Amino acid sequence: MKENPHFKEILLNLRLHLPLRWNFKKFHLRGRLKNWMTWCRSKTKKMKVLQQKVRRYKTKINTLQDLISDLISKNFMDEDAIQILTTVSEVNKEFLNRQLASAKVTTMSSTFSLELRSFA
Repeated sequence: MKENPHFKEILLNLRLHLPLRWNFKKFHLRGRLKNWMTWCRSKTKKMKVLQQKVRRYKTKINTLQDLISDLISKNFMDEDAIQILTTVSEVNKEFLNRQLASAKVTTMSSTFSLELRSFA
């Protein structure tokens, strides 16, 4: 027996259930779409978090020179103190750089320079 071509449309208009195979296909596609949307949401969330990390890393102070220029721009130190910081010895500069790196919670190499070893 051949189905009426408008049979599906009539069933939908009357809000009757379609045969089981059509419901299963629709349900399966809906589930796949939901999984895909969840996956996309998780990826966009991860992308936002990574972009936030990049923004924060750009604002961090990376070197001693950046620290000095930041202190100058904010007028936290006078000219004499800045002069002392810029003319300090290599041992002290390395020590300050290590302190700056440990404040950033990054790993420093376990090797020390000869000047710092002789100082210790």
